[in-house]
Amino acid sequence: MKILNIYILTGLFLFSTLIAVSQEKNILNKESFGFNIGLPVVSESLSEDVYYNPILIMGYYNIPLMQTNTKHNFSVGIEPQINPVFLDNNLNDLEFGCNVGLYYLHLIGQKSIWYAGIGSGPHFITVNAAMQATGFIFSDNFMTGTRIFLTGKNEKPLYLNLQFRFRHISNANLSEPNIGIDGFFAVFGIVKEI
Repeated sequence: MKILNIYILTGLFLFSTLIAVSQEKNILNKESFGFNIGLPVVSESLSEDVYYNPILIMGYYNIPLMQTNTKHNFSVGIEPQINPVFLDNNLNDLEFGCNVGLYYLHLIGQKSIWYAGIGSGPHFITVNAAMQATGFIFSDNFMTGTRIFLTGKNEKPLYLNLQFRFRHISNANLSEPNIGIDGFFAVFGIVKEI
């Protein structure tokens, strides 16, 4: 069932890139900010026989790395997070921290942006698990997604953000245990151009 969810989400992301219409190419040159929520699609089972299910609640700030008239650009994204953690269906713990990522952006049509990125950042977790020490960790992320233009011509553009994300958290062997915890997430949000 979890694999089916991955196929469905991948299909939605690919389909969403087909609804592109017209707008100027310089949208890739603009700073933007937003808010995203990530829901676990595939969660890791801890050795305590519970599933580790964080809900990612993330701010977002995007800074383009260059000014371009092409359909391509690179940007840096900053994501502060505070994530409630459910062990099975019980709210037990919390994660918080900030990721910094490098993104490649590609204009699809003229109103949709496809992107892929990698990122990492320091976090703190309160979970007490046999697989991962409580406290300081790094959150490593690999993501791909699309932003779909929502607003009219006279406003600063507003985008629907749809993303698929793989995340690995561990502490780089600063303390034991350090097996790490993995998860796949469907991320939904709103991004506004500044």
